[in-house]
Amino acid sequence: MTEPAALIEYADHWVLPYRDMMVIQFRVTRSLTFDLDGDAQIQIETPFRLTLNASGPSRTAAVPIELNPERHEIVPAFSLLLARVTSAIAYKKGALQVDFDNGARLNVPPHPIYEAWNATGPGNLHIVAPPGNDLAVWT
Repeated sequence: MTEPAALIEYADHWVLPYRDMMVIQFRVTRSLTFDLDGDAQIQIETPFRLTLNASGPSRTAAVPIELNPERHEIVPAFSLLLARVTSAIAYKKGALQVDFDNGARLNVPPHPIYEAWNATGPGNLHIVAPPGNDLAVWT
């Protein structure tokens, strides 16, 4: 078995080790949790944007859809079931961007009052976007 990819730090962001992991399950409470097949998960607790067909040729520009987990306005996110992550970036100012092999892009902005999102796994990795413009990272 190969070791999981490592968390990579740059000046303004972290590259999360989720590349090639598949979304295998969703959990919906007051948040939306994506379970990934690499023993990892991403939990979104505040409004976020999902852009379908964000990459590739398109006759019309892709328009982001605003989704809100607290109000259970998340149905378009279910199109990510069985999609593979092609890129996952946690910006040090608190934003999250995840790209998928089906052309979708998920963007979670930081929130001034609430924890916007968190990601756990594989292993002991835990990243939280607390209120404000910051990240807390544990490895």
